Amino acid sequence: MSLDGSALTRDILSHLLIARNVDEKRPSYPTVFCKIRSQARLCLAASCGYGDPRLRASRRTSAMTRDISTPDVTVAEARPGLRYVVERLMDTYAPSSFDGMRVLIKPNMMGPFPGNSGVITHPALLRAVVRACLDRRAKVIAGDNPGDIVHNTRYVSRVAGFDRAAEGCFTSLSERVSQVPALSAYADTFLISRAILEADYVINLPILKTHVLTLITGAVKNCFGYIAGQQKALLHLKAPSRRRFSELLVDLYRVRPPDLVIMDATTVMEGNGPTHGPVRPFGRILAGTNGPSVDATAARLIGIDPHRVQHLKIACECGLGKLDDLRVAGPLAPLPDVLLPSTFGPATEKTRQDIVRSSDSLIQRINHKPLAEPEKCTTCGDCQTSCPPQAIRLVPYPVIGDNCTACYCCVELCPQGAMDVPELSTTPT
Repeated sequence: MSLDGSALTRDILSHLLIARNVDEKRPSYPTVFCKIRSQARLCLAASCGYGDPRLRASRRTSAMTRDISTPDVTVAEARPGLRYVVERLMDTYAPSSFDGMRVLIKPNMMGPFPGNSGVITHPALLRAVVRACLDRRAKVIAGDNPGDIVHNTRYVSRVAGFDRAAEGCFTSLSERVSQVPALSAYADTFLISRAILEADYVINLPILKTHVLTLITGAVKNCFGYIAGQQKALLHLKAPSRRRFSELLVDLYRVRPPDLVIMDATTVMEGNGPTHGPVRPFGRILAGTNGPSVDATAARLIGIDPHRVQHLKIACECGLGKLDDLRVAGPLAPLPDVLLPSTFGPATEKTRQDIVRSSDSLIQRINHKPLAEPEKCTTCGDCQTSCPPQAIRLVPYPVIGDNCTACYCCVELCPQGAMDVPELSTTPT
């Protein structure tokens, strides 16, 4: 089979763009994309330089033959130190020995937040996974590309405690990058950290939180951290609505699906996450080899139907994982009465049904822009710096212009939590 990357990429994108320009009878994004995903993944793998994924899958299967009774997802109670829990989960899902393989461990390091803040993966979990991999004779690299573009990665890792937790294995993933052909309607190339592309085995360490744009953040959303530099802001501009950004997340996830997901659910952020929502203790660690399946289980544990999470629904339709009929082991009692983001309340759903027929981005642009809270604002300007469409002016407090795309980057990255997302009214203004 020919793996002409440039020709196949052009063919894929032309089909996607044709489908996107048809209004009434256009096929869904997954329908168009998934008809050609098998050849596309081979092409992308060859272009990225990490080989035929069928050969990689064969190596992984020979390295870790799991019993058919192995759960799709395991939910474990967190214990002090986490080492015992992580060892048992890796005994279930990971090779007994990595035998010198390059293992990349990717936590959620969204910004300069303390390790116990509930915003980032807890350093104790990172430390436990690093030690378990080192004991299994892995060549370990731990790192992330933080969403915070104001501070450098080394500074963020020190504040988060990741540099110490990684026991000398932490690296800035933005230091070596490659332009990777993007099988996406939203970008020609992705600027991806080379350590991710070169890794023999990738362990994804997300933290369970609600999210004002994507409803929840987990394993699939954590792969947005594959992107280095300021391309994240550009991608927000290219995919300005919830639906389109969800499609983009799936495009990015398929570049390098993780081999193992170990999710930090020791705490859960609710409300207007992923940065300044209330944090509740939960005491769980989730694990599995499929990101969408782990995310679906996590969503149910906080009372959310995973089919409401658009990027999970799209990933499932693309054959990247399943959301239903999962074999799940462990305590499954959900955390009660989890507060959803204001962008997903009952009024939001009713208004979405009325408006989304004409444009899936219109609901965000009409009357759901963030609002600054002057009593919390220190006029630091981080929101202005981080705004992809440059829609924010300081006079002296943030004023958001009409070109706001409601990506909520300012909400995520404000260090004071001074950017609020109000409840959506049922009548557009």
